[in-house]
Amino acid sequence: MTTLLFWVASFAGLLLVHGVNTWLPTMMRASGYNLGSAISFLLVINLGGIAGMLVAGRLADRFGWFTLTGLGVGLLAIPMPLPVTYVVVFLTGSWLFSAKPLVYAAVGGHYPAKSRATALGWVAGIGRFAGRRDDRLDQAPRGRLTPPSKGNSGGLSGIRGSPPIRWSR
Repeated sequence: MTTLLFWVASFAGLLLVHGVNTWLPTMMRASGYNLGSAISFLLVINLGGIAGMLVAGRLADRFGWFTLTGLGVGLLAIPMPLPVTYVVVFLTGSWLFSAKPLVYAAVGGHYPAKSRATALGWVAGIGRFAGRRDDRLDQAPRGRLTPPSKGNSGGLSGIRGSPPIRWSR
């Protein structure tokens, strides 16, 4: 059962990463930000990801990492002053891009040394399916392409990925 939960967490985590990278400018334009700001949010969220990687382990032990990511992505759908939005985007990036390596760390800590590499390979491989499926999953319920801010919050992927990590401990 734990293996299946790791697969679900990996899939949901990468689905969220791909969804945010794909839809962030569209979400922010739909929320009223100009094109320049909407595109610069991609840079800021990735810079947040770099910073997050440096502190991910300690904070993940204290807080629910997928839950924080889901909340951050959900906040992006709310119009805020530009400086506040940049801070939220940066923090969301720190949580979002650190989640995937944290799943890998949990896998490494769960399986014995003789099967660790195989387990990690399978978890990473299953997660990679999300990268190929994210556009199709977003379009399927509506039969057309719709930005996450129009009724399909990418934050739900992070929240859906949260229970498997908690249950696998």
